[in-house]
Amino acid sequence: NNGKEFDVVEKGIYEQAVMQQYTDKFGEMVAKPFITTKCKVIGQNLAGRRRRSHFDNSVDDDEEPIRRLGSRKNAIQNNEQQQQQFRQLQSDTELTLVVIFTMEYTSRYGIDVSEYPKKFQTYINGNLPAVTLDMQNKFLPVSEAMMVILFIDEPTPKPTTKKPTLIPTAESSVVPTTQLPSTSPTLPISPPSPTK
Repeated sequence: NNGKEFDVVEKGIYEQAVMQQYTDKFGEMVAKPFITTKCKVIGQNLAGRRRRSHFDNSVDDDEEPIRRLGSRKNAIQNNEQQQQQFRQLQSDTELTLVVIFTMEYTSRYGIDVSEYPKKFQTYINGNLPAVTLDMQNKFLPVSEAMMVILFIDEPTPKPTTKKPTLIPTAESSVVPTTQLPSTSPTLPISPPSPTK
């Protein structure tokens, strides 16, 4: 990645022209119209990671650098060395674009798609070089596709309701109400009697 998130056009390419196109590569090996696939990018993050250094920073004990106080030449050389080390550190840090997306599979033809998210993950992770090439061929700024991590979103169970019965049960079905003042419905409410 070139250190930036996908723009709107790149997100569309990623969703429709890349990720949705793999459905016929796993499972029942079919896609539209038998299986409808929808990919949606829901988040992007840039994360830094450090590459391993390809140079040796060790200094022999016998070759301790000699510094002269007040020497302009040494100060310039030290500054240049520090700038070179800083540039090396910058080039050793890559920004990785982490794309968070959903994959939704549906079928009107009776094909069981419940395992398709796991099959998608297995396919992508087993074909990362090909996925990288597919993204690059679609002009996405990607240097390397990385593994897909699957999070399964379990649906929230619907609340259960009791079916009405014709036989009275011991359970109370009184719904509390909030009325002020609260009085028992069996007691009549009458005005206070005049006092003598």
